[in-house]
Amino acid sequence: MGTEQVTSGSFSRKKAERGASDPVIYVVEDESLIALDLRERLRKLHYQVCAVSASGEEAVERVGEFHPDLVLMDIRLKGEMDGIDAARAIRERHDIPVVFLTAYAEEKTLERARITEPYGYVLKPVQDRELDINIQIALYRHKADQELRRTKKWLDTLLLSLGDGLLATAPGGKVLLMNPAAERLTGWTFEESFGRSADEVLRLVGEERTEEGDSPAKEVHNVFLLARDGSRTPVSVSSGSVRDSDGKEYGSVLLLHDMSERLRYEVELRRAKVAAEQANRAKSEFFAVVTHEFRTPLNGIVGMADLLLAGECTPKQKEYVEILRSSSEVLLSLVNDILDLSKIDAGRLEITERPFDLPLLLDQLCRVFSLRCARKGLHFSLDIAPDVPVTVWGDGLRLRQILMNLLENAYKFTHEGCVEVEVSEVKRDDFISTLRFIVRDTGIGIAREKQAAIFDRFTQADGSARRKYSGTGLGLSIARELATLLEGTITLESELGKGSAFQVELPFRIARDKK
Repeated sequence: MGTEQVTSGSFSRKKAERGASDPVIYVVEDESLIALDLRERLRKLHYQVCAVSASGEEAVERVGEFHPDLVLMDIRLKGEMDGIDAARAIRERHDIPVVFLTAYAEEKTLERARITEPYGYVLKPVQDRELDINIQIALYRHKADQELRRTKKWLDTLLLSLGDGLLATAPGGKVLLMNPAAERLTGWTFEESFGRSADEVLRLVGEERTEEGDSPAKEVHNVFLLARDGSRTPVSVSSGSVRDSDGKEYGSVLLLHDMSERLRYEVELRRAKVAAEQANRAKSEFFAVVTHEFRTPLNGIVGMADLLLAGECTPKQKEYVEILRSSSEVLLSLVNDILDLSKIDAGRLEITERPFDLPLLLDQLCRVFSLRCARKGLHFSLDIAPDVPVTVWGDGLRLRQILMNLLENAYKFTHEGCVEVEVSEVKRDDFISTLRFIVRDTGIGIAREKQAAIFDRFTQADGSARRKYSGTGLGLSIARELATLLEGTITLESELGKGSAFQVELPFRIARDKK
């Protein structure tokens, strides 16, 4: 009996037309009457029969042409290749499930058949219900096996590509699984570690720090993994239990993260930080020395210019001396700013606390700016609240410098309107009075998006302002640095075109009997 089959074109059309519930069956049976009977039974059960072969050799050769969903194979076939040999050959070449047909159930034959891992047995004479049930079970099992194999490939790929070491254990701590990364860290191969105690393979030494959260996993840090050859690797270990639906533990999984690179990076980062700090201090010390040396001749130039202006000069000479004096004062102001910043960066700016008369300091400072504002047509006012203490302990020189920088800024950028200074007490705790100083102006103001950067060094709200108003953009930066050194704060409220208000809050010590 040769192969009985539907022609390729006809079968392709039928396969395209059939639904997902109509699997395709390849029948291998050397008894023609039984083969015809099977074809009819399968048709009635809504299966497609793609071909019928009478020999194992032919089935092995032709099954690849049709790639059916299942092969129904008689165990006893005439010829050199019986059904068991044919099933073995199909299994080696194709992923197609085989269900055996047999009228015999000898243990020897079944033992041979089991080696081929069949998906079921149907006894002759065939019954429709038994045939249908066996086919459905075989197709379901085969689909489940395919999903399982795909999942296993994903997991195998994941384990191989995982940079962290992974080790799985059974109840009792016996090693069940180990990926290549864990092999490198421990010095054990999976074959050598399988079935051994995890404590033998995974030897941790050092001061352990365990972190447990709401999750079932826990992490161990500050430990070294002692490899088989005695070498040590800094690691962090994450572990979690594997439990069944009843909550019973039947294994655990451990992840080993090599911390060597991170620790090396942290050491290098610390070294780089120290080197950068040393370089920054050296730079600041250099600037401090250089600018200090600049101040002496500049003060001499300003002093000589004052003497020349006090003497007899022609109008042209006076104009030249005024330019010389003005330029020298600008340069001296820049040198002083750079010197202050250098001292701050180098940690050499000293804060000296001594008692001083606060209203007197404010009056002396504001008197100078009051005259300058009057010459510019601006109104100037100083308002000191009644509860502000008279004598306070603090660094009056640095307070004066902060306010001078803020007033200089307000004077420079205000063309009409006023400049105001307000002083009030925010709170008093025992012998500490926190005072608030507000310098308010009606100048050009600062756009909201540029206010965050206004205290940065060499920064002005508008780049064109530097060309129009001159200046380095260091004054506000120095004011903030000094406020921080005095354990205070400085903030800004401003609206473009309407003015600005700088607010400084600083703590001062006071005597109990003085206000």
